[in-house]
Amino acid sequence: AGRADSGGRVAAGGEGEPPASEPPVASVSAREAGVSLAVDSWDKGWGTALRAEVSGVPAGSRCSLVAVGQDGTREIAASWVVPGNGYGGNGALTVDGAVGLRSGDVDHFAVVTADGLTLVTVAATSSS
Repeated sequence: AGRADSGGRVAAGGEGEPPASEPPVASVSAREAGVSLAVDSWDKGWGTALRAEVSGVPAGSRCSLVAVGQDGTREIAASWVVPGNGYGGNGALTVDGAVGLRSGDVDHFAVVTADGLTLVTVAATSSS
């Protein structure tokens, strides 16, 4: 299970954590209707490790970070509930997660609420 600290960070722990010393294979971000999502991804032998920063999600929202494959496959990388007083600190949540999809097979990432509302999406690779 993940652990949260007072800075709004959730980490899964263990071998799947994104390596701080390795640059990510992709760093992408987007903002839609006041909700921001930034995702860094790292290739792993078993799939893709992710670190996401999310802000602007209303208090009390139950959310998931979803990776959507080019073939439409959907995998949940992480899930959380926004505290009643928000994320605190800088107003953002940093969450580590992982999916079995290879980074090259991911089309986009999305923050989705428990009732299926997509709050923000970002392409898995930069178009620049």
